[in-house]
This record gives sequence, structure tokens and C-alpha cells, in this order.
Amino acid sequence: MRRFVLISAAAAACLAAPAAAQQPTADTDAAAAAAADRGGIEEITITAEKRETNLQDTPVAVTAITSDAITEQGLQDFNQIQFVTPALVYGGIADMAQISMRGVGVDVSTIDAEPGVALYQDGVYRGGLVASSALFFDMERIEVLRGPQGTLYGRNSTGGSVNVITRLPGEALHFDAEALYGDYDRFRAQAGVDVPVVPELLRLRGAFAYEGREGYTKNSFTGFKEDDLHARQAKLAAVITPTEDIDVTLRFNWLRNRTGGPPFIKTDDHPAAPLFLSTGNPGGILNFPGVCDPVMTCTQVFGLTLSPPGSGGSDPRDVSYDGGQSYERDTWDVNGTVTWSIADNLTAKWVSSYLTLDQDLRPSNNDGVDIPYLVGDYVQFNDEWQQELNLSGTAFGERLDWIAGFFYYKSDIAEQYLYTLPALQATFEAIFGLAPFLDPPTNSIPNPFFPPGSSPGLLAGLGPDLAGNTSPIPFLNFRLEQDLRSWAVFNQGTAHLTERLRATVGFRWTKDRKRITQFVADNLGGNTCLPPAGEFNDRTWDDWTLKGGLDFDLGDDVLLYGSISRGFKAGGANAGFCGNVYDPEYVVAYELGAKSRFLDDRVQLNFSTFYYDYTDIQVRLFTNNAALVLNAAKAKNYGVELESSWIPLEPLRIDASVSYLHATYDGGSATDPLNPLEGTCGPPPAPGAWPACEVSIDGNYLLRAPKWKFFGAAQYDLELGSAGVVSLRGEYAYTAKQFHTIFNNDFGAQKGFSIGNLRAIWRVPASLITGMSVQAFVENIGDEDYVTSHAPNATTGSTISTFGPPRTWGVQVNYAWDAE
Repeated sequence: MRRFVLISAAAAACLAAPAAAQQPTADTDAAAAAAADRGGIEEITITAEKRETNLQDTPVAVTAITSDAITEQGLQDFNQIQFVTPALVYGGIADMAQISMRGVGVDVSTIDAEPGVALYQDGVYRGGLVASSALFFDMERIEVLRGPQGTLYGRNSTGGSVNVITRLPGEALHFDAEALYGDYDRFRAQAGVDVPVVPELLRLRGAFAYEGREGYTKNSFTGFKEDDLHARQAKLAAVITPTEDIDVTLRFNWLRNRTGGPPFIKTDDHPAAPLFLSTGNPGGILNFPGVCDPVMTCTQVFGLTLSPPGSGGSDPRDVSYDGGQSYERDTWDVNGTVTWSIADNLTAKWVSSYLTLDQDLRPSNNDGVDIPYLVGDYVQFNDEWQQELNLSGTAFGERLDWIAGFFYYKSDIAEQYLYTLPALQATFEAIFGLAPFLDPPTNSIPNPFFPPGSSPGLLAGLGPDLAGNTSPIPFLNFRLEQDLRSWAVFNQGTAHLTERLRATVGFRWTKDRKRITQFVADNLGGNTCLPPAGEFNDRTWDDWTLKGGLDFDLGDDVLLYGSISRGFKAGGANAGFCGNVYDPEYVVAYELGAKSRFLDDRVQLNFSTFYYDYTDIQVRLFTNNAALVLNAAKAKNYGVELESSWIPLEPLRIDASVSYLHATYDGGSATDPLNPLEGTCGPPPAPGAWPACEVSIDGNYLLRAPKWKFFGAAQYDLELGSAGVVSLRGEYAYTAKQFHTIFNNDFGAQKGFSIGNLRAIWRVPASLITGMSVQAFVENIGDEDYVTSHAPNATTGSTISTFGPPRTWGVQVNYAWDAE
């Protein structure tokens, strides 16, 4: 705690120094022009508190990224957003987003998992881990709120929330378009048009986008390229204003996404006891001498024919293995917002939304090697329906700003995961045949004279799959059906105690009910709950989340604030293990911060420091034939974040941000699936069984919680007279070492890495073409290989990893036209 106080004090002292950087750029052309006229940093309007406020006057740690910044910096997904946002880390596996903020996020990678960082699109909550890719299209602004948003954005926002605001039609006829071409035969085109159908009554905006490219990774085994992309998106938005007091906004969004990756790369071979199976040794213990014979292996003794070792290489751009990845996603949603200004100091808002998602994931290679070790097929469906009604306004002569509301969320999820392990058929036939003769604690055979255990077709008699069929090939089948209902009431008010001092108090009560049916089947002697009954769980969780805070205007351009807030994330049931129901997790956060401007708005410095009490953390463990989700130990997270902007010269702007995070487990222990005999071991749970061992995780770092993150960018505008303006921009991001297992295994770690980008933007003069710009860029200029996920798995006896994009280049043209 002393270290936390010292770091906070040191960071606070920096407020006296003219450092720099807030990420966002101009919110509108008018704002940009005004900022340019005074030579200062533009102001940005945000809706982080569900009402319009100035970024610098909002007592919340928030990074706002405007449409201009999104376009100029090519921000298309969370993998790119993470580099420009303090304390935000993106992970992804099998097309599932795993986003962490200040060490709080999600470890489970199934569609039913609750995100720790809540996603909102146009005020609508988006559940599930796969909905994020549809958000980044035709955007107006992105607001990243750090810390628990337990009152206004309560559902599952233990780590924070990401609010995406898409564009609405303007009041005049407008057309905009973008075209991009790059390496890997990348092509992206999008266009949008605003049409004022009936002035002051009906406005429409339609937009469409396509992006396609070939894969980043060559697969010499199949001859194909992995990680290709083909996506189409469309939207239609309408603003209807029947009266001066009523505003109706309607939106329709559609996405069809076909992608081939990223591929799974085997980065480590780590066979686990007792069978010691791995992709590098599919025979496992049968290939160990001393088990069936003092000198020879079981394979030699009985003349077994087992699968050869698999190999695939660890180069994420050049692999050689069977199968590949194929992800297909179709989704559409419709939402509407009705805003009624009942009186000057009273507004009612109703938000309604429906979303449907249909996803078929076929990562036929889940192991990264050239033998069919682990083959998968996933099918996922999700229907979401949301209603929110809130009232907001002012009272007591505008000395109180308040909002109160009701929230309802319904989600129906069905998901199925079908795995087969063809390369292990002969191995398991031999193991099951030899099992009666083996003594597990010593792996010795009391009687050396017994018939060979290998029996072709043996596994077909060990139980049906979820479809009721038997198979001689080892299989693991999981299916989950979940009916979720969530209700909440919330209220938050800000009292203006004096002209400079304000107090905020808010609360939210949430009730989540989940009716979950699980079906698990395998022919490996594991955990099963078969159709038609399966395993049924009807669970309800409810709790209060609160916020209290003070903010004070130290001067006209300096805001100080402090808050205490509590976040709650719902529990659930693990699709891969019968009866594995886990409870909610909680965060209590203490935060201090400051927002300031200096030197005639040429320097902007925002600072925040925080301390978290993080309890009942939901973590996942990959066991031999399943994955368990547990509520593990508590954690203590604390850190400091700085964002700044500086305009030392009129043509030069420097942006920077830095975050320090200390996020470690406070006590606790668990069995490491890949090292089950390490740690403190107790007596065997049953005669002849292996001892129960647990490894302490006290002091270990949380998942995806790098100690340091840094982002810096410098942009210089060259005035070329009649030839327009050329902006030269360089960007640099550094992310320190992070872990992808709670045990902080070396094979589940990503070392610190850096990403650099270069851009040149030519703003074509109006004398040639009005509203056009041309950009040339190189991203990840150092061609850094960095993982978005490490998944150490006892089933494969190895670590399977996915990687971010390599170095890419491209040319982008933007055009906008407005009717005179």
C-alpha cells in the first residue's frame, strides 16, 4: 500500500509540469476550426454519464476517440484500440474477445461467458464475447470508461465499459466514402449518405462496407493461406422529429463475416501426468521405458502401432499442419431510442433493441500440428432483447443533476462444441486395454504376462456422443442452452454544493436469473451428463452496486475528483463440465484523478490513480478432458494512468499516455493442469489414485495485466501552399510482459513488445478536390510477433497460441461531399 501511495503522490506532482496528451481529435469540423484559430486543443463532448458533458469536466477516467482519429489512425478493432488506451488489453481466441481493463476482464472463452468490460453500442448493452466485431463500423466516437461503472452501466462492468456511438444522419445532404488497398491483397471500401427526406421531420443515413484480404500465414501442408478475411456490413439510421419535444432514432445493422483465423500455433510441448500425452508424443506413457518393461516401452513390448509425433513449427507466418480455421458469423440488430423533453428540466428516454447472432466456427485444427490430434466444430446462437427507460433532469434551481431508470435484458444462448481426437484412437485403445493391469501410483505392472491391450474399436463401447452415436474415435462433446433474464433499477445524482464543489451518489440493484441446461459426453471415462435430461441449473444472483464521489474545480482549467464504486459480474455455468456452476465476482474501487489544461489550451494532462479490492475472481483451468471454471482467490490491483496532449508549435502535436498497473492475487491455490504433481500435495483422494496437489498463486499476476503500457504519437503538418497540407505522423506503443495463466507459467507468458506505425496524410486542397485526403501507412513497422492468446491445455499437452497481425502497408483515400 505504501508503494501505491508513493506512486500516486509522484504522479500527482506531475500536474504542475507541462506534459501532454489526450488521444482524441476534433469532434466536428467547427470544433477543429475553433481550436486551430486559438492554437489550442479542441474540446470533446461525451456521454459517459448518459448526458452530454465536456470531457475535461467529467469526473471519470475516460479515453474518448473521435471519428477523425478513428479514420486517420485506422482503428478498426479492439486489437488496435488497446494500443492507444491506457490499461486496456485485448486477447482473442477462436474468434472470442477477451478484454481486460486494469487487470479485470474475463478468462472464459465461450459465448455464454460474461465480459468484465461491458460493451455498449448506441446505449445498448451487447452481451457475449463475439459481438464486438460488429461495433466498429461507421463510428462517430468511442468512449472507453475505466473502472467499475456499477450504476449507469451496471451490467458486468467490473472492469469498465466501452461505449461505441455510431453516426447519425445530418441535416443536409451529405456523401462520404473510403477506399483502401494494401498488401495481402487487402481491399476495403465503404460509403455512406445522409438524406434529409423531410426537413426538420425525417433524416436518413445509409452506409455499407466491404473488406477482404488473403491470409497472413502460409500453410505448406494444405497449400492455403490462413487468417483471410471477407466481411460485409450495412446500416440504416433514421432520425424522426415529429414535434420539437420528441426525437426518435432508429438503427438497423447487419454483418456477414467470413474469416479463416488466426491459426492456432503450437508454441510449447508440455505433456501432463498421468498419461503424458502431447502433440509431440501422441503415445504418451506408452512410449516411456520402464512402464511395461524395465528397458522397453509398452509400444515395443506389445507391438503397438500409434500415431507418429506431430509437428507444425512455431512461426506464426509459416506453418505446416492439417486442417485450418473457418469462422462464419451472421448477425443483425435493430434498436430505437425515443427521447421526450417533457419540460425544460425533465427528459424521458426509452431504448429498445433486438439482436440475433448465428455463428459456425470450424477450427478443424485446434492443435497446430500436422496430425489430426484435436479437431473441433463449434456452433453458437444468441438472441438478445433489451429495454431501458430512464428519466433525467435538474432540480432545486439546477443545483441537482439526476437520472433514474429501469433496465431489462434477455438473452437466449445455445452453443455446441464437438471435438474429436483421431490421432489418439490407438493410444486410448491400448491404455483402456492395459488399465486393469496397471498400478497408477507407480505405473508398474504386477504381472508381466497378459495379452496386448490394443483392441480396434474398443472405444465404441464406452458411451454415445450427444447425437446418440457411438464411435471408436475419442471424442469430447459439450452443449449448453442458457436462458438469461436480467433486471435492474438505477439512480445517480450530482449535487452542486458550491460553485466549485459537487457530490455524486448513485446506486443500482441488479438481479440475474439463469436457467442453464448442460450436455456433456465423451468416450474417455470423463464427466458426462447425457441427453435427454442433461444437467439443469436454475440460479439467481442479485446485489447492489454503488458509487459515491466528489469533484472540485481547483481552477477554471483544473478538475480534481475522487470516487468509491462497486462492480458486480454475474455468475454462470461452464459448458464443458457437468454441474460446474460458478458465482459472481466483485470489485470495490477507490479512485483519485485530475483533469487539467495549461498554456492557453496548448497542454492537456489527465491523471488517475486507483486501488481495487477484487474478490471471487472467475478463472478457467484446462484439465485433461474438460475445462473447469472456479471462483479463485481475491486480488489487489492498484495503479496510475496519465494521458496528455501538447502543441508546442502550431504545426506540431504530441500525444502520449502511460499506465502503471500492479495486479496480483492475494492468496489462493489451485491444481495446475499441466503440472498436476507440483505444489503442496495431500493424500490421494482414493486408493490407487494420484495425490491431490495445489500450487500457490499468491503474488502471481492476473491475466493480461501488464505492469506498464505506453503510447506516444507525434504529428507534424507541412503547409504546401496551393498543394494543400501533408501530415507526417509516427506512433509507438509498448506493452510490458503479461501472463495468460493464473500460474504465471513461462509457456503462458507474452514478453514485452513494441508496435510502431508510420503515416503520411495529404489533405488535398479545395482548389483541386474539396473534401479529399490520401493516406499512406505502414503498421507494425518492426514486424513484431505478439500473441493475442496463449492457451496451455492438458488435452493437447501443449500451449496453443494465436498471434496479432504482421507488418502491413496500404493506401487509403477518403472523400466527403456536402450540399451547398
